Amino acid sequence: MPPPSDTHDVIVVGAGISGLTAAIALQARGFQVRVFDSRDTAGGLCGTHVIDGYEFTIACNDFGAAFEQAMGELGVDIAFHHPRSLLCTERATYSLPVRLASVRPFLPVGPDLLRFLRALRGIQRRGEPVFVADLLDRAVKGREFADFVATVCWAFGSPPRRFRADMFAALFARDLGYGYDHPVTPIGGTATLADRMARRLLDLGGHLDLGVTVTDISHGHGPKTISTDHGVHHTRHVVSSQRRLDRYPSDAEPGLSVATMHIATAPDTPFPEDVHTVMHVPAGLPGLLARLDAGELPTTFAFNVFPCDLPGERNYRSFNAYLMCPRGTDDLDSADRDHIQAYMFDRIDTMLPGFVPTIRYHRLVAPHEFQKLHGLSSTLAPAILPPGFTKPDNYEPEHDIYYVGNTVQPPCEHAGSALVSGLRVAEAIAVRDGSDARG
Repeated sequence: MPPPSDTHDVIVVGAGISGLTAAIALQARGFQVRVFDSRDTAGGLCGTHVIDGYEFTIACNDFGAAFEQAMGELGVDIAFHHPRSLLCTERATYSLPVRLASVRPFLPVGPDLLRFLRALRGIQRRGEPVFVADLLDRAVKGREFADFVATVCWAFGSPPRRFRADMFAALFARDLGYGYDHPVTPIGGTATLADRMARRLLDLGGHLDLGVTVTDISHGHGPKTISTDHGVHHTRHVVSSQRRLDRYPSDAEPGLSVATMHIATAPDTPFPEDVHTVMHVPAGLPGLLARLDAGELPTTFAFNVFPCDLPGERNYRSFNAYLMCPRGTDDLDSADRDHIQAYMFDRIDTMLPGFVPTIRYHRLVAPHEFQKLHGLSSTLAPAILPPGFTKPDNYEPEHDIYYVGNTVQPPCEHAGSALVSGLRVAEAIAVRDGSDARG
């Protein structure tokens, strides 16, 4: 490609999922787009890294069905698996999404499920500012289903007593269409996904500058100047991935942070072929999450383990296991590390017989080390939303800047909401300029 000029229709700051989505959608509509990212690779949390000679997924690992549809519409050359997930409680193993052949374990919790859904619909109609824990207290009689519901709260690093019921409903809302009731995973892993998204942008004629830090953005309506550590550029529109936590209440706390157990095994280690995630769900999960939120490390805890989908052949197979750290814990001492390892390997041996003896390498990465390795946070949600608070809009008229990512609209904090934020911003800019899609 010829070198890009210093004048563009749109400059996007940040090459994560939301920034790349906005950039591809706008470039496809005929805008000239340039993307800057301070990291050396595109994709943000969607990628891989090598540690002690083994390659592992960084963080992002599964998506809702809407992601597959959006990638197809954007022309990104990536195919997807449609795997199952297994939730292993002390009573049963649940296979998701629910299919006729796997419905039997759900039958005993069916009455609680129906009562919970009725209560959830009721608070939606009335607009009550309640939390998931309130619904569990009102509608759920069995501990098993309460543990099952709490796994959703666990995925966002928040106990049910602080996870808003309207946010729980938004995860599965038809109008948002995230599709997490039918999860998908990219074939070749998330690094392949990020690479294909970057390639699509370049193939359309856009530009991607990695290892470039944006130092200043001129504000106000009209043409804008973008200053970087590699030069100065001009643009009509700015799309920023900068977090907007300054617009949140001062007492809003982040979700819990994740510690990652990296595991490398023999290449033929046993793991169900059509399963992506196997999760251990201990009894009393709502209470365990509350203890973590209070800064305690319980003796039992939830975690999931999944294979890192990597392109090419290797003489090993890599897996990640994620667990929540107590609030305020950036590192783990040797005693806690020993306890976590022993507990996880004991439960993995039960869920996946024959897995543990094939382990060749393992390393527990605490939140502080994660930040040091990747320059990214392992906190699952940027902020636990207090009652009545609505995330900022994608457009800030005062500075005439568009924002994408999980601290702005739409609701929820996951790859699906990041994707939708990018699509919404691209549509808003196109409508503002009176531009129609060209491909």
